[in-house]
Amino acid sequence: MKRNWVKTQLFSGITLLLGAASSLEAEPRTLTSTDGKTFTAEILAIRGDQVVLSMGSKQYTLATSRFSEADQTYFEEWKAEQAKNLIPKLDVDISSGKSNRLDTNDQFDDRKGSFQFSIKVTNDERNFDLEEAKGILAVIGENCEVRNNYSIMAKSNFPLAVKEGETIEWQGDKFSYRFDDSEPARWGHQYYGYVFQVTNASGKVIFTKTLPKKFEGEEEKILAFQKGTAFDNEMKNRGKASIYAE
Repeated sequence: MKRNWVKTQLFSGITLLLGAASSLEAEPRTLTSTDGKTFTAEILAIRGDQVVLSMGSKQYTLATSRFSEADQTYFEEWKAEQAKNLIPKLDVDISSGKSNRLDTNDQFDDRKGSFQFSIKVTNDERNFDLEEAKGILAVIGENCEVRNNYSIMAKSNFPLAVKEGETIEWQGDKFSYRFDDSEPARWGHQYYGYVFQVTNASGKVIFTKTLPKKFEGEEEKILAFQKGTAFDNEMKNRGKASIYAE
């Protein structure tokens, strides 16, 4: 009876929320209202000046101002810890927009290539808004003259903020280049792959995609290279790459 009375008095006028808890495991906490009443609930999310709570099989949203100062401080600490440690469920679609064709204005077999990346990020994490995150993209080129040598053809950093259930799209600049990948005159670099990584506000890596798979496990080393850097299979810096950009 007391529990039902507390629900009725404290939660009058609240909004019932649908959906499951965040993938950060919720832990029950004894909370105290501003009029001194206590109850136990699981914190699912904190959004601005509202907290989402789970009690039994139901979820509620309440103003944080309706709780004690100690609870309000805990809410802020909980939100900061979640933003720092949660690995949210992200659906990421990456298109390179690459093209590769003969240079019709050249009497030899020189080629033209280009790419323009488009990256869509959907936040599928329940009760969580991704804030102050950052996307990092490094486009990898292959040396047409020296086997197992590569380059950073382009590099981009951009902010990411995606609310729960929403999608954002980032599009990079178009990059065009020339090369020859056939005998007798091999030269230049052509598109080979990429490393894309998302870090949260505290710098924690929360998503990585790498193509081709041979570079998996080497992402941090590749992302540390600057645009125009040449490197080999052992991730050793080989100086400046010969990238013939148009």
